[in-house]
Amino acid sequence: MNNQSEWIPYHAVQTLGTGPALVLAPHPDDEVFGCAGAILRHVAAGDPVTVIILTDGGGGRDNGPERTAYVAQRRQESRNAAAILGYGEPVFWDVRDRELTSDTPFVQRLCETVITTGARWLY
Repeated sequence: MNNQSEWIPYHAVQTLGTGPALVLAPHPDDEVFGCAGAILRHVAAGDPVTVIILTDGGGGRDNGPERTAYVAQRRQESRNAAAILGYGEPVFWDVRDRELTSDTPFVQRLCETVITTGARWLY
């Protein structure tokens, strides 16, 4: 039987595994608040990092200029964070906020992305 401490990290690590990393951020900024430290460590190790922002970040706003401007602002904030973290340009899947589903096309797209990026690490 496995010891729980083998599966749950109870301490910070100094190094991560090596190889390509794939980060799935449900909304713009989740990549930063969720795992910026891991992204920085992979970048420092020279690992390729792909960040996918799954939704457009528009929240519950109705269609119109205000929503369009807000989505554009959130997208630019993710680009700015990417420049600071040093991993390149985020990929935007632009699923309307609050409409992300785990249906077959989404799962297929995700599987294809894991294969094409060669991801060894998924955040």
